[in-house]
Amino acid sequence: MIYPFSKELQKAASSFNNGNFGLWFYKLVPLDDGKDFKACKPRTGDKDDKDKDVVSFYRETYYTLKKGNVLKKMLDKKHHDQKSFCRIHEDNGAKVIDVRAVLQSPLITGIGKTHPNEVGMTFDHNMGIPYLPANGIKGLVRLAHILNLIADKEKADVLINEDELDDNHPDSLIPEIFGGDLKNDMVSEKLCGKAVFLDAYPEKIPDLHADIMNPHYGKYYSDDLHQTPPADYLDPVPVQFLTVGKGEVFVFRAIVYGSEILHEPLVKAFHKALMDQGFGAKTAVGYGRFKVIGNAGIQNGMDAETSAAESVPKNEPLKMALSEKPLTEIWQKVVLLYAPNTKTFTTRWEGKNGSTRDESIIPSRLIEKLIKKKKAAAAKVKVELIGGKEYRIVEIFD
Repeated sequence: MIYPFSKELQKAASSFNNGNFGLWFYKLVPLDDGKDFKACKPRTGDKDDKDKDVVSFYRETYYTLKKGNVLKKMLDKKHHDQKSFCRIHEDNGAKVIDVRAVLQSPLITGIGKTHPNEVGMTFDHNMGIPYLPANGIKGLVRLAHILNLIADKEKADVLINEDELDDNHPDSLIPEIFGGDLKNDMVSEKLCGKAVFLDAYPEKIPDLHADIMNPHYGKYYSDDLHQTPPADYLDPVPVQFLTVGKGEVFVFRAIVYGSEILHEPLVKAFHKALMDQGFGAKTAVGYGRFKVIGNAGIQNGMDAETSAAESVPKNEPLKMALSEKPLTEIWQKVVLLYAPNTKTFTTRWEGKNGSTRDESIIPSRLIEKLIKKKKAAAAKVKVELIGGKEYRIVEIFD
């Protein structure tokens, strides 16, 4: 087993308990110098198990880094910065899409990235945790929008000619939302899309799981002389790889300028991409499927559910339509409570309930008191209506 770099880095990599897991995964994993320099785990004692359960070794290292509080603070700040970015644009007239979605199946990201273990993974450059890049989200949402156009018979009759959809047609809204050439009355105009997509991050530091693919025809694919047919006598060679586990919640955000003509179809495309298409790799066999559980955009009869902390009573209609901004209120002189088991901050005002799990919006003086005494008084809070008498706390004033 070798580390192909200096002794100083070898020492650091062999006990990697503080740092960026993505950097370690791609730059510092040990290699087996006797088996084509494949990734391996360090030999433990006299037992030569260095090439067994390599992915489990990755997971152990990941969980060692996950235990600290540094990653959580970095992720909380990332969500806080994204929300601030969206609010700035909202104040300038943009519509904001803010969607929480839970994984219904494992998520694979960056499976094609080069790695000694044959299967890579996409990690955020600064935090070293799995995420979904904005450019990939934009591409999938654009595809979902096209599929929605095809499913709409009236629009399909206008846009589809000889089994091909005209994505430059004004009625498609594709150039206006996503950018491209707009052709109108034989005049072509290049447009910059009015939608801006943000990277999607998990709500908390996610768990990683080991999964397996079992290619049966490895010799067939690796035979450069093309003399090995793909037959059942070939031995399968299992390949382990990392996935983001089922049940993890991701937050998807986007902003779009323009009227409801652009906002509503973009919301519907987000919904279809999350629920029907899936994100990441191997979506054709069920990976990367999400279910919407809380949002400020995908509603209006789309069967969106909310989490326990942000639930909407089933017998209450949703109060936010696609064409409206979330209803906000300011509550004066409130008492905040903290529930450690769910890590939820709650308050009650005039028979209404407010809650949040976003620690980053709480002033430092209050957070210290809440963690220690489970209760603290605040001058006022800003809340957004979820439904019924349930509100989401979005800002707290000390």
